[in-house]
Amino acid sequence: MALFIFLLHLALCTYHYLKEKTFGIASVYVLGLVVFYFLPAGLNQFVYPNFALLVPVELAWLAGSVAIFSMRLRMDAVEQFIRYPLSPRKVQRIRIGVILLILLILLYGVLTDGAALRMFTNIIFSVICLWGVYAYRNRKRYTYRWFTFAALAVLCFIIFYTLLWTGFGRMMLARFVITGFIFASLCLRRVRLLKIVGLLSLPVFIFIAGVLRDREATLQTAFAEGEGIKSILSPMMFTSELYKDMRDNRLEPLYGESYVATALFFVPRALWPGKPPGFGRAMVPWYTPTVRHPGHSLAGTHIGEAIGNFKLFGLVLGPFLLWLYFRLIQYALCTKRPRRFVPQVVWIIIGISLLNSVSDFLWAGTFTPISRTVIGLVQACPFILLLVAVRIGSPAARAVEQSPPATSSLR
Repeated sequence: MALFIFLLHLALCTYHYLKEKTFGIASVYVLGLVVFYFLPAGLNQFVYPNFALLVPVELAWLAGSVAIFSMRLRMDAVEQFIRYPLSPRKVQRIRIGVILLILLILLYGVLTDGAALRMFTNIIFSVICLWGVYAYRNRKRYTYRWFTFAALAVLCFIIFYTLLWTGFGRMMLARFVITGFIFASLCLRRVRLLKIVGLLSLPVFIFIAGVLRDREATLQTAFAEGEGIKSILSPMMFTSELYKDMRDNRLEPLYGESYVATALFFVPRALWPGKPPGFGRAMVPWYTPTVRHPGHSLAGTHIGEAIGNFKLFGLVLGPFLLWLYFRLIQYALCTKRPRRFVPQVVWIIIGISLLNSVSDFLWAGTFTPISRTVIGLVQACPFILLLVAVRIGSPAARAVEQSPPATSSLR
């Protein structure tokens, strides 16, 4: 029965992945499931002998996908933004501002270890891609300027990725690729063919990333033993173990502590010594109590976090929290409500940042995506406002703000 639900879920996700004409919100969600749900469900049979699909857990995963796919997810806000007219002089100023921004980031990265740049580099990359799509879709007015933004995006990718390569680098690479594909798909033809190629090549990239992460790993050991890719495979296994342990009362639930840690992540522990840890840290005493490394944490998926907090009720809570997360993304990227130009840009960047954190949400629960996204947005906010502020004073843009265009239907 569990296998039947799993295969039904796989068929549903494949249908919606291919149905979406762009590489949009549903596609990003499905790829996240492929990485942290579908592939581990198959590979864990080899890596973790005790792993097994469980009917209640599979129903929770399926319920989350049904809720997401019923939301009519579209990127209308981006299409609405593209229709705002700006003078070529304003776009030129934005282009110069982006170049100066990249040079400043490069200089800062050379002078420091670059660790402080990790959180907001993808947000700056999103800004560049957004203006690149804007210039390309209005290329009759801006001629070759779209090509400059494309070149800047490639340069930004090379600088950030090579400068900041660490264990964090695999996630950064994935976010850069996803961000670029999201915006590029708004202009490309044969997007479905590219999506199929990307989907089929995803396991190859996962195994290669595992080999790059662990010097002793090979493609064979990565597949047979999970070397280098256990951080991808283990969350599904932990979700299964959490369900069985909470069902049999072998563990004491957290009763919402990890969600409090997420909501108040910005409060320094020095001011609140008793502040509860995020769910990843809370899992350590349960499953790896002998590990003493202070930075050690585990991941158990958003379903596992809900179960770890509220036992079997988590099978309902987990899909509901996922739905709320996508409601926020929908408000940022899919709303049909007209917005002024500057708030529109800011909301698009927020939406893309949240969308890029969907995989983190599926992988580790609420703390990682919320904290990283908010910190990145706060760090990048001055740069975003600087880039959108240069359009102030454009008569055409002011006229459009007073009478925003009707939202088009972009699927």
